[in-house]
Amino acid sequence: MAGVVFANVWVGVPFNMLLLLVGLHTIDPELHEAAAIDGANAWQRFRHLTLPLMRPVSVTVLLLGLLYTFKVFDLVFVMTGGGPVDATRVLSLYVYEVFFTFFRFGQGAAAGLLLLVVPLLAGTWYVRRLRHEEEAPTGGAR
Repeated sequence: MAGVVFANVWVGVPFNMLLLLVGLHTIDPELHEAAAIDGANAWQRFRHLTLPLMRPVSVTVLLLGLLYTFKVFDLVFVMTGGGPVDATRVLSLYVYEVFFTFFRFGQGAAAGLLLLVVPLLAGTWYVRRLRHEEEAPTGGAR
């Protein structure tokens, strides 16, 4: 399982880093300059400025990582086929085996529904969170 996890991370890190880099480039450098002038050190600028401004991008990266990892099939199928002794069997591989090896279509459809419902719930949570952040007052001075 450690090899599959390592390969999955290896596949996903470049895309995630690209998204995080784009998020970092959206932060106005003048904010960091103003914080430095106000006396904030590098750690304080990172903690109080960069991290809060990167929160939407970070949540997006985490959601996409969850969705990709939840549906991973090809990597596990090619690397281990679910073995040894089902040590690397994931839900998508289980659905494939139930459908195309054992021809239990009802059981496969029920398990496959989980492949739809769990990412759907995660996506719904994400969209509601974005709406809530957009509707929330900014708390700025009047």
